[in-house]
Amino acid sequence: MQPRVYEFGTAMAAPLMRAVIAFQPKYHPLAGRFDPTLPRAMTKPIWVHACSVGELNTAAPLVRAIEERWPDRDVLLTVSTVSAHAIAREGIGGDRLTWFPVDSPSVVKRAFDAYDPSLLILVETELWPNVIHEADRRDVPVCVVNGRISAKHFPRMQRMGAVGARMMNELTLVAVQDDVYADRFRTLGVPDGRITVTGNIKFDAVAHEADPEKLAIIDRVIGGSDAPLIVFGSTRPGDENLAIETWGNIREKIPNVRLAIVPRHIERSEEIASAIKHPLYRRSSREDAASEDDVILVDTFGELVAWYARATVAVVGGSFYPGVEGHNPIEPAALGAATVFGPYMGNFREAAEM
Repeated sequence: MQPRVYEFGTAMAAPLMRAVIAFQPKYHPLAGRFDPTLPRAMTKPIWVHACSVGELNTAAPLVRAIEERWPDRDVLLTVSTVSAHAIAREGIGGDRLTWFPVDSPSVVKRAFDAYDPSLLILVETELWPNVIHEADRRDVPVCVVNGRISAKHFPRMQRMGAVGARMMNELTLVAVQDDVYADRFRTLGVPDGRITVTGNIKFDAVAHEADPEKLAIIDRVIGGSDAPLIVFGSTRPGDENLAIETWGNIREKIPNVRLAIVPRHIERSEEIASAIKHPLYRRSSREDAASEDDVILVDTFGELVAWYARATVAVVGGSFYPGVEGHNPIEPAALGAATVFGPYMGNFREAAEM
């Protein structure tokens, strides 16, 4: 694909995307991606972009480290999803949080006018041709940190043609997780001298303990009992049915085992609730406690770490069916939960092997 074709296509798609968002109330906050604004006055900020919750967890220690090393520099944090924005707003985001622009030329130009960054840091796989080209046009260095390109996405990026080649050549530095990812970036056109293997920041970002207040809430929900607790975390479509089936089988041998399901995307909560044919306790109900027969659906933001910390067994979602390629298994393991995941862990190959 030629750059002009991509630019034209994204320019035409942007109004349609905005119209779709307007008719979906739960996605209304995403309108902010079309109207870039700074959260407060900043001077030549270091712009860190973390797409969703997973990238946000990786970016958090990086943002803190930047601010500790350069306390006089502003840091701007952007995200692309409603769930990440909600979590960042209550945590690392604060008054440095705003939206990442959709990759349409006019929106991207307005974003750079508004943000006026001195440096753009993209976490993991957030490679957007118009954003990177605009940064290059304005002599703003672009760095990829914790970089990776999965086996699934590698062929797709190879098919990007001239758009992909230009984008890769415009990257200033690519810090990747391992040699496999380094080879993929190199094959796609990043000059060898701009690639460095730094390891996986996710290992540095992992929590070793949970918020005591959140743990106290969980104890209230599950009645403070010593009953074994299975937590299916970051579930994707299909995982919830697997969770219910697994729980039913285990209850035949361990009758008092409890089950909590924590979906990756909270906007799926209604879909999940309607599909569960067992008594259901929803965290958003704020009722005091779940009964021993209830499936616990954690349809609130920012509690996965605490549920993992209370889990006897933690099951990592997105890993049992092709497509997602897993979530970070180090998170529950570091909190002391016996950790289980499926065969599809392509995005966390090194962590899964460890």
